[in-house]
Amino acid sequence: MKKSGKRIVVNISIVIAGIFLIIAILEIMLRVFPDKYTHINNPYRYTKFLGEFKYGVPFHSYCEIYPVDRDNRKYYKKGSGIIKYNFNQFGARWIKPQNQEIRGDKKIFVIGDSFTLGFGLRYEDTYIYKTQALLREDGLKYDFINFSFPAADSRACLENYIKKRGMIRHNMLLYGMHLNDLLKFPTSYVICDIHGYETRIRNKSKLADFILKRLEKEKSWRENIEKLLDPSMLNSDYFVQNMDAIKQMDRETKRLGVDFAVVILPILADLREETFRPVYNRIKRLLDEYGIKYLDLTASVAGYEDISLWILPFDQHPNEIANSIFAQELRNFFKKYK
Repeated sequence: MKKSGKRIVVNISIVIAGIFLIIAILEIMLRVFPDKYTHINNPYRYTKFLGEFKYGVPFHSYCEIYPVDRDNRKYYKKGSGIIKYNFNQFGARWIKPQNQEIRGDKKIFVIGDSFTLGFGLRYEDTYIYKTQALLREDGLKYDFINFSFPAADSRACLENYIKKRGMIRHNMLLYGMHLNDLLKFPTSYVICDIHGYETRIRNKSKLADFILKRLEKEKSWRENIEKLLDPSMLNSDYFVQNMDAIKQMDRETKRLGVDFAVVILPILADLREETFRPVYNRIKRLLDEYGIKYLDLTASVAGYEDISLWILPFDQHPNEIANSIFAQELRNFFKKYK
């Protein structure tokens, strides 16, 4: 019995020692290879600029440098992380800071925010440019002039259109609308607005810090989504004023004899669960009520893993994969457009 008892004690000691060894190894690994993604409330702090940051200036050009070491897809490896933002003769984004030839049978005036601008992407990988290229493959000569700019809500997009619509005759106004054009929140709000936690262990144990951050991130993710799903958000002044701006876009285009269509872009979170479907449906019901034409792209990415469509693991702007999906949907839409 004594030998048996000693054996049990030895085995328990070995197990405990093994657990402490694993903890020590994990602690060392997190100190040598710090966690990069768990708690980043400001994803833009990793982006650097070359040149003067301007939008809407004819023939202007500047660059952003994205963190290659945080890019799992290796998209930014080509070009050492540099993404160029070039603007054509109208101050609209283009592949080079030069004239964009406008010779198509249909001319599409594009407005929107960073999703439609193609934030973090080479312009040839954006859904607007890809749509034009796909339609030309189909023998349809459409020109898309992209006047989008970052952080533009619906009101800013309307103002932008009124200011610049006289620059070029166009057949359609296409508005790429992201959910935060109507509800006030940053693009990466769901994944990056981590509420944080207070603990003295932060500087003592990297492993404990990592675990607590992960738990807080999951908790914050759910709370952030619940806030966006709150039906009262659609009664806020921000929502009402921006929806009024969309109605004004419709009135302005009707007055000019120009077609108008809204592209409903998805928020790239909880795609497999389609958590935001009730919000999209309410917005579509409003657009139907106002008689405004729209193309819903939110279902086109249903079922995808969220992070697979982000430009970076902590930035929810759509990457080149998501933009290709959007472009295919728009291709089908415009093939029916007369």
